[in-house]
Amino acid sequence: MKIYKNIISGIVLGLERILDQKQPARIVLPQLFKMNRNWGSRDRKLVKRIFFDILRYKALYSYAGEISYENANYYRELVGVWCVVNNITLPTWEEFTLINAKRTIARFETELKPVLRESFPVWIYRLGERALGQNLWHKEMEALNNTALLVLRVNRLKITPEELKETLFEQHEIIAQLVDGYPDALILEKHINLHTFSLYKKGYFEIQDANSQRVASFSKVLPGQKVLDICAGSGGKAIHLANCMLNKGTLIATDLRTKKLDQLKMRAKRNGVKIIKTIQIESLLENEHQSFDVVLVDAPCSGTGTIRRRPEIKWQLSETAMSQFQDQQSELLQNSALFTKPMGKLVYVTCSILKEENQDQISSFLTSPRGQNFELEKENYLLCHQTGFDGFYMACLKRKRNS
Repeated sequence: MKIYKNIISGIVLGLERILDQKQPARIVLPQLFKMNRNWGSRDRKLVKRIFFDILRYKALYSYAGEISYENANYYRELVGVWCVVNNITLPTWEEFTLINAKRTIARFETELKPVLRESFPVWIYRLGERALGQNLWHKEMEALNNTALLVLRVNRLKITPEELKETLFEQHEIIAQLVDGYPDALILEKHINLHTFSLYKKGYFEIQDANSQRVASFSKVLPGQKVLDICAGSGGKAIHLANCMLNKGTLIATDLRTKKLDQLKMRAKRNGVKIIKTIQIESLLENEHQSFDVVLVDAPCSGTGTIRRRPEIKWQLSETAMSQFQDQQSELLQNSALFTKPMGKLVYVTCSILKEENQDQISSFLTSPRGQNFELEKENYLLCHQTGFDGFYMACLKRKRNS
């Protein structure tokens, strides 16, 4: 395998945008491919591999190569360390002159503490250890450094999982597998861009992690109910809820981001969902007299349960941002309680695995004046190393009859 300078330059540009400018990798990588149309499929595959390996193991590579962020060639040197630890001959270029290959291998192969071996910031490591305990957290860190599976959620309004599995193979020779315990999920054998497929454009499926799909079944919505999704985003969970409601009832979706709601409308139309109505969150808060059978709070959070697909979270997340997320979560729980009718359910969800955003938030809410009208009915803590999918926390709070 040979590494060319234009490939390294592209990787360095991408790392700068992600690690310095805090841009998401899912946006940066396609931009790099668009800027470098001369890269063939093998080049793109190599770029993606190096790119995500460095995002996952930046601290480990820095340690092994004895390189510092203060170095002018830091990101290029990270690529050089990647070459060394992957047994690729290091090009004799000026930017790699400080890398001692033998010493790098020795440091890389020595026994290291899990925080460095799995390459997590110390402050996140400590929060994870508090949430899970040392043994489980070490397993979770290792799992979070693996590549995420490509999972589809079948739109049962249009097709069954078995039918979609057969159709994908017949039309595209794509091998998909049903998943025990996840009735709407299909796992694809390999990663592939599905957005151009007619099956996708016709709304036969959405791309959604299997544990994310558990939110709808956990909420236990029923046909004919009145449901509120208060942080709907672009609507992945709202559309699944509508599926579970058999397209019967009312589902109000709201979000602070207007563009996300516009995307939700398009997705709902593609999926054949007719019961979703989108409104601005300000309009919702002005009508506190409304009440719903089920209120879903898919709260903004650190996203630590999704590090497999978004490894940049490790380096972009800060303690200040964590504190801001916790404030938002607390406020959302308080506001959402207003819209939950007596005997109705308030479902709180994050894709975080940290107690500060999950169990601690629920405990704090239940002891607040408004939260005393609720009781914890059930909760679910889904971990990556136990399920093979993203980490999630879910809590179902039931409002008391006479509150």
